[in-house]
Amino acid sequence: MSTALDQALRIVERGVEVAKRDQTTFTNRGLKISAKGTITWNGKRSAMDNAITQLADQINNEATAQMETATAPKAKKTTGPMTWDSLNQVTKDFFFELGEQIQEYTKDHENRACARLGHDLPKVSPQNQPRLTNLKKVGVLQTGTQEGQPKTHKFVWLTEAGAILWAAEKH
Repeated sequence: MSTALDQALRIVERGVEVAKRDQTTFTNRGLKISAKGTITWNGKRSAMDNAITQLADQINNEATAQMETATAPKAKKTTGPMTWDSLNQVTKDFFFELGEQIQEYTKDHENRACARLGHDLPKVSPQNQPRLTNLKKVGVLQTGTQEGQPKTHKFVWLTEAGAILWAAEKH
């Protein structure tokens, strides 16, 4: 692994070579080398040794800053508990649509009965699956198996809070 001084020396040597060959001004991190070989550091004329030292210091500072940034702990994104009010309107609409489908299938106006996903009710589309998860997190829906049914049969039903919410909106 090369040191900052080695890197600075290579940059300056390469800069002198490129500036002379291309008849242009080479620039790098505040260092400028003209085609005639004049070296300036941050706008002030400088000797080659001085320019190499200052460039090495800057390379060290950049490396230190980069390591600090890389090792700094990332701030955790903290969000409060998910609530009904924190859901977007599309997810809320999906809840009422699902409640309507459950009631239509079960003929239970209290919405306490469950319906089998993908059989009694249409399959939940991939775009609605995260919405279903969010509705479960809020506590207005539950999914799972029912006693006496095979474990492969997944059901969905409204929780008590979900049934109250659904009834309040429908009346």
